[in-house]
Amino acid sequence: MKINAIESLVSETLISESFPSESPISKLSNLEMLNKENVAAQFGKKASQYGQYAVIQRRIADQLITQFCSVLAQIKQMNSLMQAENSSLSKNLNEVFNDPIRLSILDAGAGTGYIGERLAEYGTTFSTDLDLTALDISAEMLQVAQDRDLYHSYVQADIESLPLENRQYDFVISSLAVQWCRDLKRALIELQRVAKVAPWGAPSIFITTLAAGTLQELREAFKQIDNAEHILPFVSEAMIQGEVSALKGEVSVVDEIIEFPTLKDLLASIRYIGANSLPNQARPWLGKSAYQQLEAYFQRLGAYRLTYRVAYITLPGKV
Repeated sequence: MKINAIESLVSETLISESFPSESPISKLSNLEMLNKENVAAQFGKKASQYGQYAVIQRRIADQLITQFCSVLAQIKQMNSLMQAENSSLSKNLNEVFNDPIRLSILDAGAGTGYIGERLAEYGTTFSTDLDLTALDISAEMLQVAQDRDLYHSYVQADIESLPLENRQYDFVISSLAVQWCRDLKRALIELQRVAKVAPWGAPSIFITTLAAGTLQELREAFKQIDNAEHILPFVSEAMIQGEVSALKGEVSVVDEIIEFPTLKDLLASIRYIGANSLPNQARPWLGKSAYQQLEAYFQRLGAYRLTYRVAYITLPGKV
């Protein structure tokens, strides 16, 4: 492939190819740089290709769904025990957690509907009637999900300002969406606001987001070129822990590592998920020399790999 074709893979990623280092982007150090309209537009452009390239996103979503389904199984087990011991109490619980169960679930940041697809499998396996709502900031992403007929309703909205009622859903799931929010605290509060309290002290909200250390290999690779900040900054684990603890939730952080056959594939994995949220600016192509320095860095590293530092968050519903 010609070098300019390869360079073009870089120009639509999380990376800001702003050379030299005095570019304004190098002075931005937090999530205030996010442009919501740009986020929606970039994801919209890649909506038709997202499912094909979102390998790590699916892996992380699978872990989140496993966690969610485990909690549901525990709730059902507790309900069954109470049916045997206290019929009046179990009757109240069965208004929501019956067999078959009918659950209302919000998928916040639904994208093209992978979580809806997996939850539909859960509902079939466990005879559970699911009332699924897909919410996303990108109309194009929602259209792909709607074309797949995975949800009962579709809402185009910003997680930081949900057009939803208090305690509207039994559960809320959000995988790799809140990192695109300007204010993590506001996003978490909004997701908690629309969730009911689950029985037995179980969490009602299940979230994954990315913490500082994500894409650290690419960040280090760019340091070989200049001192500019070319990668979108992610919030620290300490900040995530603080915001979640304030809402009486829990956090665990896990590194997910994915390897690629070539640098081109590594860069394409970011490009095709539409993850360009940086402000509009002049974007000169990455020069041949700079590209070769990236290549050399990953050669020394011994693998074309990226680390995603994933925070798994659970929160109780709004009392």
